[in-house]
Amino acid sequence: MQGLAEWKFEAGGWLQLNENMQLAGRSSITLVETDMDERMKMLTMAGIKPKSFVNGNFVSIITVTDPDGNQVVFAQGKDENHRATM
Repeated sequence: MQGLAEWKFEAGGWLQLNENMQLAGRSSITLVETDMDERMKMLTMAGIKPKSFVNGNFVSIITVTDPDGNQVVFAQGKDENHRATM
């Protein structure tokens, strides 16, 4: 994709950099989660209130922002078995 650079690490994981004029001067990172309930518990214990939480059919997303507009996104995909029980 135009404006996107992507690297895959041998030990696991990916890094994507993309051009996003709406976030110019700020940062955004997305981290893949395996347990959103545990992540939400950790954020709550740390006194961090998410900007949003979306529990969709295919992915759950927690977004945390700071006063400068930087954001951390936690995302967890759902497999077919998990979606069937939702």
